[in-house]
Amino acid sequence: MRHSLRILGRAQADAREIASYLGKRSVDGMYRWLDAYEQAQDRIRAEPLSCGLAPENDRFQYELRQALFKTKNGRTYRAVFMGRGRYGHDPASPRLRPKAARQERPIA
Repeated sequence: MRHSLRILGRAQADAREIASYLGKRSVDGMYRWLDAYEQAQDRIRAEPLSCGLAPENDRFQYELRQALFKTKNGRTYRAVFMGRGRYGHDPASPRLRPKAARQERPIA
């Protein structure tokens, strides 16, 4: 069963920022990252509960999960997303945000 995935404006801005940064260094690298990001979104749509809980999950009232992804030779990124409820997780509308795996900016 495929679930819908709502990508918030902040997440779209993050993805554009990452793609722009990569594109200044390597256009091919940017396209590889965009492809890997799209594949991560597909995984989340297909099976959101197969993705592990994000390390900061305990700080939120809702369930926060992450899908790790990377290009063949690139750094690891994570697509952070949440379901609607903490314990009665409803993945019908997960929200997504891409981040570098070691990035320390707060998620919410």
